[in-house]
Amino acid sequence: MSPEKFGRPAGILLVLLLVNTAYIAAFASPTISCMGNGVLHLALGVTLAIVLLWLIRQMPLPGTLFFTLGMYPRDRVALNQAARILFLQRKYAEALKYLDRICDVDPEDLQMHYTRMLHLRGLDDAAGAGREQTLIQRFKAQESAQAITAKPRLLSPENNNERQQIHDHESVPLNVPASRPKRALVVAGGAQ
Repeated sequence: MSPEKFGRPAGILLVLLLVNTAYIAAFASPTISCMGNGVLHLALGVTLAIVLLWLIRQMPLPGTLFFTLGMYPRDRVALNQAARILFLQRKYAEALKYLDRICDVDPEDLQMHYTRMLHLRGLDDAAGAGREQTLIQRFKAQESAQAITAKPRLLSPENNNERQQIHDHESVPLNVPASRPKRALVVAGGAQ
């Protein structure tokens, strides 16, 4: 793997690794090289972090995410993850295509509106970002409403049940077969 493939940051990292290796080889005693080596390791760690961030920004979407989107093209979580990765890579316009697909599935998705707001800010679209911020505030659960409805929800479990996204209704037991009324046998010519 050549440093030219990844550019200048990888070349700097390679040089620091070589210097660090030469420094450790030259001073075999750990007490002599402790302070100098610590500073060199610190510089190496900072450079490594910078190189890793740079590499993340250059990478395409992970293959597993492409696989998931291939199998489930309307999966909101996977689409949001793809848009988030593109946000970190500063590919704002490309990510808006993924966010449009989420909007087709669920126009009230709070995460989608937040991510779209970030992308529009990255594109310097203040009007669009303001619109998304308004939608976020509209769809976000209000804490004051939670406090107002807390006591009635505690007193009535059925109302709290209705409030849950996934809930069940208690009606008749489903494992008991319904009994039918018996009909009298009517024979032509009269009852017997």
